[in-house]
Amino acid sequence: MIELAADVVETDADRAVDALRDWLVRVRPSRHASTAGAAATAGAARNAVLVIVALQRRGVPAAALALEEADLRGVELAALDLRRIAFRGTRLEGAVFAGADVSGAVFEGAHAGRSVWRNARLDSTRFHDAMLDGADIRGSTGGSTRFDGASLRETAWRDSSLRGPHFDSADLREADVSGAAWAAPVFAGTKAAGALARGSIAEAALPGSDCGALVGRVAPHPLRSAPSHAAVPLTRSVLRA
Repeated sequence: MIELAADVVETDADRAVDALRDWLVRVRPSRHASTAGAAATAGAARNAVLVIVALQRRGVPAAALALEEADLRGVELAALDLRRIAFRGTRLEGAVFAGADVSGAVFEGAHAGRSVWRNARLDSTRFHDAMLDGADIRGSTGGSTRFDGASLRETAWRDSSLRGPHFDSADLREADVSGAAWAAPVFAGTKAAGALARGSIAEAALPGSDCGALVGRVAPHPLRSAPSHAAVPLTRSVLRA
């Protein structure tokens, strides 16, 4: 467990980096952790992230600020600046990123079921092949967010505002997209059976997907619609495979 507080980073950044790496080597996912153990891990994980944030402010390269494959289940990271931090393969079930800025961060292959992303900033955030089933993504904003291959079943998106998000081969089945406002999303090969659609989604590209009812119309091939159109208000609908 990291013993350093974030303020120590200001005087000994090298030691902080070494301690962080040592902690990451010892902390690995466990399917059988007890409740007490999981809580302790969450506390240590928050400390680790705060150290990373402090290191980032000191100019430590983003590549060194990685939490790959660590166990951060239930960690509370609301309203933090987490830009460009790597969470590849990290366990984030029940983690809270509400109001956080995760622009440029990488969550490829992360396990983040039932996580909370309310009002988070997601500019160029990458969620390739991540598991986000049941996540609360309401009120999130961002451009060029990538959810390619992600599992997004039963996710909630009300009041989210995304520009050019990609959902290529993603699974949006049973997701609630009501009240969302997405511009030029790409749904190539996306699954969306049972998704609830009552939002504003404009200029969608849908090759190989079953999202036609989700967006109200199908954009021409290739993956970008031709002329710009006003957002299409959606009627309440349930999609079926």
